[in-house]
Amino acid sequence: FFVSSTAFKFESFSSHQRFGGLSFRPASSLQTRTLLFSHRPAFLVKPKARYCRRAERLEARSSKPAGKSLWCGFESLQMGQDTPGKRKTLIWDVMSTLVYDPFFVEVPEYLGMPLKQLYKEKDPQIWSDFEMGRCTQEDLLENFFLDRREFDGDGMVGMINNRYEWLPGMEELMKELSAEGHKMHILSNYPVWWSTIEDKLHLSRYATWSFVSCETGVRKPDPKAFDIVEARLSVEPSECLLVDDSPPNVQGAREQGWDAILFKSSEDTREQLRQRGFLRA
Repeated sequence: FFVSSTAFKFESFSSHQRFGGLSFRPASSLQTRTLLFSHRPAFLVKPKARYCRRAERLEARSSKPAGKSLWCGFESLQMGQDTPGKRKTLIWDVMSTLVYDPFFVEVPEYLGMPLKQLYKEKDPQIWSDFEMGRCTQEDLLENFFLDRREFDGDGMVGMINNRYEWLPGMEELMKELSAEGHKMHILSNYPVWWSTIEDKLHLSRYATWSFVSCETGVRKPDPKAFDIVEARLSVEPSECLLVDDSPPNVQGAREQGWDAILFKSSEDTREQLRQRGFLRA
C-alpha cells in the first residue's frame, strides 16, 4: 500500500475507528495532527528518533500512558494535551524576584557610601566566587574591598539576614500556583546564605531549592546553568519557563530555547502566568 505526498489531518477520536479501511486508534487526548508521508510503503515510514524519545519521556511522566497509534505500522506521535502552563516547568529566580535584596540600599547605607562608590571599591570577583561556592564567608569579608580594608563584616551579614522578606504579593502568588498543583523549582545565583532565607521565609513550601549557584558552581546566564536544569529534570528547553528580574538572565534563557518572564511586579507576573495558562482566568 502506497501513500502519495499528501498531508493527512487526523482529528481526535474517542474510540477505535477505521480510516480508509485501515485500523487507527489514537488516544482521546490526541490533538489534531498533520502527518506527511513520502512515496514509500506506509509501513516503512518511521518517525524521527527524537519524537519517539520525547513521547517516551511524556509517557514516563504522565499517569496516563502516551499510547501508540498504529496506522499501517506507523507509530503516531502522541504528545498529550497541548495546554500552555500544563506542560512547562516553572523555574524561579529568588533575589529581587521572590525576596527583597538588601544589597542595593541597606548595604551601601551600612558601609556609609553611595552604591556607585561601593561598586568602584569592592572586589568585583570575590562575590562571584562566593556565589559559586569557591570561597567561604570569611574569605568574602577579608577580601570584600580592593584595598582589603577592615570593616565590621559580621555586622553587615547580620543586617542582610534581618532584611530578607517576601516582595509584595509574591507569597500569595506562590501559594496560588502551588494550590493549582504546579511543581516549581528555584534557579538562583546566591551563596550559602540561601539557607538563611529558607529558615526565615520557608520558600520550600512552594518551590524546591534545586539549583543554587553555590552548589551547582554555575551562575546564570551561563548556558551550563540552564543545561543542568534540563538534565536533572529531564525536560526539553521548550518545557521550561523562567521568571527572573535580570534582563541578561532572561535573554540567556530565551537563547537556550526557554520561555522567560522579566519580573517587574507580582501583578505583571500574575497576568503573564495567566496568559500562559498557569492560573485560571
